[in-house]
Amino acid sequence: MDYVIGAKVKGNAKLFEAFDHRRHSEQSDQVIEIEQTDTQTGITQGCRFSNQLPRNDSHKDLMVNLLEFWEVNAKGKITQWS
Repeated sequence: MDYVIGAKVKGNAKLFEAFDHRRHSEQSDQVIEIEQTDTQTGITQGCRFSNQLPRNDSHKDLMVNLLEFWEVNAKGKITQWS
């Protein structure tokens, strides 16, 4: 079964904890991260991606992929999507 689920940090804390743990552990090679800044506009955009993360504690056998995207405008306002 394939589908897309939008996930916010609030309500999906365990998923994002697993993602952050992977980013900061010996598994960091399993996370792809890209960031770039447009020097003309001052806007910075970035994304992170990882496969096979447990959805939550109740469904540890349900593995999901997580894509996180963010943008920082020239004034420093951060907008995030996942």
